[in-house]
Amino acid sequence: MKRTALRAVSIDEKEWKAKGTQLLKQAENVSKRTNRQNETTDNHSLISEIKLTIKAGEAFKIAGHWYESARAFARAAAFIGDAMNDPQRAASFYLEAGIAAEKVNASLANDYYSRSISMHCNVLEFYQAAMLLERMANNFIKKDELVASLEEFQRASKLYKATAGKLDDADRTLERAAYLQGRTGDLIDSSNSYKTLAMSQARRNTTMFNAPRYALRSIILLCLEKSFSEVEDLIDDFTQEDCRFEESRELEFINDIMHSVAFPDLDKFADCVYSFNE
Repeated sequence: MKRTALRAVSIDEKEWKAKGTQLLKQAENVSKRTNRQNETTDNHSLISEIKLTIKAGEAFKIAGHWYESARAFARAAAFIGDAMNDPQRAASFYLEAGIAAEKVNASLANDYYSRSISMHCNVLEFYQAAMLLERMANNFIKKDELVASLEEFQRASKLYKATAGKLDDADRTLERAAYLQGRTGDLIDSSNSYKTLAMSQARRNTTMFNAPRYALRSIILLCLEKSFSEVEDLIDDFTQEDCRFEESRELEFINDIMHSVAFPDLDKFADCVYSFNE
């Protein structure tokens, strides 16, 4: 075992790349010898091809050739998912492909993550799919693609919600989406997302004290859109859901804002903001 470990350390990048290339050629040779029409009755050759392809992916990864590693893992994943009909294992290798691709190309990584997500959803593994959607969303943020990012955060939130015991994760990702909706100018949608968050937090003993904060965000966004009649309805909804909201400092601040809008007084408004932030 020690000798093997020392040999792994001693082999340089070029040797590992050459090893990966050799393993891929071996896999291709196995493929050429395999009669694809007989795969259902004899999987020995296919299994051998998959193992060689995975080893090639590992070799390219050690060599730091991320694109080649990603392609090898994705190829193995396709074989496992389609020919072997094993979506769980296929999902894990699409994930490996995505992690490798992320080193060089975030768009390609997201493509592999998307395939992994589909495999996870096929076997109802919503939690794993949601985590990958979050990863995709963060990749889109790095590229400043905010609309694509918020869509993935929304999808992640729904899948977390469909997973037992993951409501905190569902709310966390919905909050990210709500923020991005505001950043992209969709103030009404952002307000609705914060309203959903407030209601969700109010219904759980461990998070109920966070509800007024999200309610405040939801209402302020409506004020920015000058939807004052909807503000009154929203205050009623929050008060019915959580009676303590009626005596909260957040509602007091909202009332001060509404008064400042009705009777413009910048000094008083500034005092209200200062007082609330103390």
